[in-house]
Amino acid sequence: MTLQVGCLSFRQPYAGLVLNGVKSIETRWRPLLSTMENCTLAIHIAQKDWEGDQWRDMLTNTLGMSHMQVEELLASGDRFGRGVVAGLVEVGETWCCSDSVPEEDLREMEKAAVLTGLTEKHLTQLSNPRWLKEPLYARGHKDIWTVDIPELVDDILVVQENIHHFSEWPKVTLVNRRARCLPMPTLFKPVEKNTKIRIQRSQ
Repeated sequence: MTLQVGCLSFRQPYAGLVLNGVKSIETRWRPLLSTMENCTLAIHIAQKDWEGDQWRDMLTNTLGMSHMQVEELLASGDRFGRGVVAGLVEVGETWCCSDSVPEEDLREMEKAAVLTGLTEKHLTQLSNPRWLKEPLYARGHKDIWTVDIPELVDDILVVQENIHHFSEWPKVTLVNRRARCLPMPTLFKPVEKNTKIRIQRSQ
């Protein structure tokens, strides 16, 4: 029995940042994840790294992490290596970041995305990240494809606990303001540790 879900490939360190709950907004030049709203998305870790190191400046200077915290975060994100489906996340609203978004709100979105230069990009809210117990080795594809997640016990997938001190790092809260395309959603409430999520078997 398996859980069949859509899958999207992320480059490191962003794949690890998503699954460790640091990155809660995904950015794309087109509304790729708009059809996945209210669905579960599998996170595939690409072979290539993200070009540039703007993310490191965001983690240290904007989010206030120490060098040791950043290195621990990177090590956690690389626990399964590359070319694998490593975890799951819930997909929320997708909206366009217009050039009329107030500066303060834009800064908060940049923190949640761990990235700057969001204007005119399509942003998608991500929540409830969890690592799989074991990685699924898979070749990456362009855009969204389908994978089968076999790790099921009595129709329940158990959310694994992340390294405890990650939850102590600064959290980003978005203000619900209307942009030119879709309204900006507020962040979802974080999942409690060891929460059990019911899922449907595929036949």
